[in-house]
Amino acid sequence: MPRKNKEEEVKTIKSWYDVEPLFNKGADITICYGQRSGGKTYSALKVCLKNYKKNKKRFAYLRRWSDDVNTFKCSTLIKDDLVKKIFGKEYTVEYSRHAFKLVHTYEKDGKEKVDKEDIGYALAVSEAKHSKSTNYPD
Repeated sequence: MPRKNKEEEVKTIKSWYDVEPLFNKGADITICYGQRSGGKTYSALKVCLKNYKKNKKRFAYLRRWSDDVNTFKCSTLIKDDLVKKIFGKEYTVEYSRHAFKLVHTYEKDGKEKVDKEDIGYALAVSEAKHSKSTNYPD
């Protein structure tokens, strides 16, 4: 296969999707679709984390099947570099029991302290009939 020249290489550089303008439309529900690995989830999580930091509003990560919201998949969904960029180096996010928790680790009186707070939830549409009465604030 012939080697691409510089102009062709520039045209094939991947651009990442930015969902922030969609959230500024004032809609109750926003649906975003596009190519695989285009940055949709990363961008949406970035907006959700910023919104939590600013307004303390939680988010819902909604998927079709329950397998998509299992602990293994969701525990690696929110990258540490993104969390540290938005909240600071002493913060991480962990996932358990269908909830994303913001973890703040700091030192107080010479002892390490850890604070955790729910910042979002992972829900599967296929499981909706089992959680009819569950309250998800915000």
